Amino acid sequence: MQNSLFLICARLGMLLLSLGCLPQVAQANRDLQNAASLIITSDPPGAQVQINRQVRGTTPLELTNLAPGVHFVQLSLRDHDDYMASVRLEAGMRHPLDLRLEPYRAAVLIHSQPEGANVSLDGAHRGMTPLLLPAVDLGRHRVTVSRPGYQERIVELDVAGQTPQKIEVQLLTDSATLRVETEPAGATIMLNGVPRGAAPVVIERIPDGDSEIEIRAEGYAVFKQDIRLAAGDDERLAVTLTPLPGTLKVVSIPEGARVYLNNQLRGETPFTMAEMTPGEYRVRVELTAYDPMARTVTIGRAADVVEEFRLVANCGELRVVTAPAGVSVIIDGKLRGETVARSGASDQISEPLTIPLVAAGQREVAFSRPGYFEQRTTIEIERDEIATLDATLKRRFIPDYEVRTASNVYRGVLINITPEVIRLETEIGVIRAFQVKDIKGRRPLRDDERAEIVAPPEGANAGGEDAEAVEE
Repeated sequence: MQNSLFLICARLGMLLLSLGCLPQVAQANRDLQNAASLIITSDPPGAQVQINRQVRGTTPLELTNLAPGVHFVQLSLRDHDDYMASVRLEAGMRHPLDLRLEPYRAAVLIHSQPEGANVSLDGAHRGMTPLLLPAVDLGRHRVTVSRPGYQERIVELDVAGQTPQKIEVQLLTDSATLRVETEPAGATIMLNGVPRGAAPVVIERIPDGDSEIEIRAEGYAVFKQDIRLAAGDDERLAVTLTPLPGTLKVVSIPEGARVYLNNQLRGETPFTMAEMTPGEYRVRVELTAYDPMARTVTIGRAADVVEEFRLVANCGELRVVTAPAGVSVIIDGKLRGETVARSGASDQISEPLTIPLVAAGQREVAFSRPGYFEQRTTIEIERDEIATLDATLKRRFIPDYEVRTASNVYRGVLINITPEVIRLETEIGVIRAFQVKDIKGRRPLRDDERAEIVAPPEGANAGGEDAEAVEE
């Protein structure tokens, strides 16, 4: 090709010479022989080419007739970094220049909550969060963030320029979380029968679906509840435990004392009360002839409390002799004993009856025996002293039987009946014996006929003419 060009130039020179332009033709021929060429290609193509700050076209581009020497070459393409270089061209040479233009890239910072998640960019693993990707190509990208125990997140990333971007990814657990608080704190938490710590506690990785939670604390009722959780749930459960009731047993020495709980009479010792709400109670015991005692008792959760009261006597003794014997002695309405006849004697007088533990103070004493008038009196009992009383009862005379003879009708107290004789007390201390063969009629008196008689019946024979004998 160069030889053909040379022949053309030579012929052109001869023509010019013939026309009188030989000097100019000679100079052009020399410049043409010294020219250089630059062939520029780029990836991607279409880049604008500047040679020595002058736009010469777009790639691919071939430039000829370049003067030998150093030339400044610059390629520019949208969304790509400019290429700039100095190129030295030799006379007559063709210089190829094949360039790859680097596209713009942006820095992308990826954070996740929680940290430590795997990051893939367009399907290629790039590291773990927090992760800085210093050079991400322009355009749309798919960022995948994953971590064991959490749901995978896919984020669409659009890089439109060189401005750095930051991505915040909140991962959702692929299971549920339960936060348990109890009152009181420190209760043992069990989930589906497995211990999970002491409250307050955060239970993670709970499978999707139904679960059973159980809460236990010493002294409190067991709490159980079925819960249903879905993946990603973050629930809070606050439970106030119910204290187990306690039991109180009150005993006293001696027994039989009245028990007051918060000033309410509840029973007598030994006394037991169950299902008591934990707390403080005022317990008081009282027993006649003893000083009352009181104290504050604390009932703990599920506690069995035994309170013993050793009562101190506040009393004296009462010594009683009655005539006749067999008399019941009643102090302040309560039977305290019965007198007995002296050994080897009639019942007209009793042995002394000692009644212990009589409450100090003024006491009312009653004496009672069937067939006698009741007798009452008051006496002052001194603490740790012995008081004495003598009581003589007056006999009551209430006829209960009737005997009719040929001449009289007799009413009195039946003494006894034998096949031959009926003995009847017709007056106090007067006993008559009636021969059965002489009796015309006899019968017990009705209740409405048993009136007390203080004098012999009207018309009665005091001499007892119908009686066989009178027993004094």
